Amino acid sequence: METNYFQQQQQRYTTPTGQRSDARIVNEDEQDSLARCPRCGAEIEAGDRFCVECGYELASHCPHCHQTIDAGLALCPHCGKPTDTSHCSFCGDSLDDDELFCSSCGNPRGGITCPTCGKINFRSFCSQCNTPLNGMAREAIEKAQRHPAVIKARTLTHEMEQLEHQMEQMLAAIQEAPAGGGAIDEEPPAITEQDRQLLNRYSQLFQTANISPVSIPTSSNRPAEPPRGRKSLVDRDALKKALDAYEAKAAELQAAFDAMIPDPSDPPEIQRNFMCACLVETFEERVTKETKCTGWVCNWCHCHHNNPSQCCRPELGGKWLYTEVKHVTHIKKTASIYL
Repeated sequence: METNYFQQQQQRYTTPTGQRSDARIVNEDEQDSLARCPRCGAEIEAGDRFCVECGYELASHCPHCHQTIDAGLALCPHCGKPTDTSHCSFCGDSLDDDELFCSSCGNPRGGITCPTCGKINFRSFCSQCNTPLNGMAREAIEKAQRHPAVIKARTLTHEMEQLEHQMEQMLAAIQEAPAGGGAIDEEPPAITEQDRQLLNRYSQLFQTANISPVSIPTSSNRPAEPPRGRKSLVDRDALKKALDAYEAKAAELQAAFDAMIPDPSDPPEIQRNFMCACLVETFEERVTKETKCTGWVCNWCHCHHNNPSQCCRPELGGKWLYTEVKHVTHIKKTASIYL
């Protein structure tokens, strides 16, 4: 990335004829000037936060790509590299200028490439996909898995997923209900204002569009109870019970998230690893159906063949056989919490 930066800068200040533009004065000692204070020109050493001559805050410039950055940033927003070159970005211990690996934690000074997304990281967890990258990350995960708040959060998340699946089945039954009832003389099921309030409550809870499973009159005189001889389309008690339980567990889950705080006595790097390890992941169950051919049955001997070519008398005809195969996959959802 550093090479690409200097290539871009060279193209930026080079005219089509190959000559340098006057927008920037470049001389043969430019590389040496990169190790000097941009204000007074005094020599600076790697890791210095302030110029010893004029007091200029050197941390406002990345030591790698030399872009202007906000003071106090641990990682440069332009090149992604640590702004403090004298300390290990993984454990915080001091680094010598010639050290390629930290003598304390063993992590490489040049960062770790994430095996999942390919991003170069200077932290124990990938900043893009949160994949654990080293032993420090795995230790943080083991520590987080023993934390009472994390254990409770994962239990509540599983219970909420079951409730969500239960309510999805209820709404699917509503959407599949026949509009004209079961028997000829049977009145179609009705939907009341209380039913509509429950359905709207479900929609608002999951931030979905208002559910309209059946054609409902727009009149405001919708009855509170279904007319005599007609049953309600919504199992109101079951849906209300599931909604109440889901909202109660959501409040408990938020309290568990708030309790996921690292030990204040740990170094900042260990606290950061613990917070990354507290990621609670959820999974969505997706069911797909596939029509699959299972072979061919001939009319000559009614034998089962893979295809007509295996039959001795295919000219007598036959038929293909099909079956429906159900596939259930669990897809990881977006992270539900990131401390």
